[in-house]
Amino acid sequence: MRRTIIIGDIHGCFDELLELLDEVGIQPDDLLVSVGDLVDRGPAPGAVVRFFRERPNSVVVMGNHERKHVRGIFSYA
Repeated sequence: MRRTIIIGDIHGCFDELLELLDEVGIQPDDLLVSVGDLVDRGPAPGAVVRFFRERPNSVVVMGNHERKHVRGIFSYA
């Protein structure tokens, strides 16, 4: 049975993302939806972005942290 798994605020924490997906028992046909904030703060934002780009059945909604990088603003201060 295909499920939709929704997650937000990953913030570049790749290892924790994998632990969470293991905990819910994600399957290849499950739809994985990120509702924003893949990057910033954590140690591995590139790995998180790469994971979502390469994983079939994945959708990413842009959050405010992605938006600031697209706009070239690297601090809200």
